[in-house]
Amino acid sequence: MTKDGIEIVTATGRGEGRMTRMRTTTYPGTLFFKVSSGAKLAFPNHIIGFNEYEVDELGGYSLKSWVRK
Repeated sequence: MTKDGIEIVTATGRGEGRMTRMRTTTYPGTLFFKVSSGAKLAFPNHIIGFNEYEVDELGGYSLKSWVRK
C-alpha cells in the first residue's frame, strides 16, 4: 500500500501441503499479484511469484517467496 492509501497490491495464492520426513509440513505454491490502480505500484501487476511455506510440529513456520526474472 502506498502511504496515501490509494494504491494497494494484493496477492492470491495457491498451494498444496505435504508431510516431510522431518515431521514438518511444506506448502509449495504460487502467488498471483494484482495492483488496484495507478502508476506508483504498477511494477508487480500481473506478476506470478513462487512460495514455500513450512510449518513444524510445534507450530513454528517460515515463508520463502520469490519471482522469476
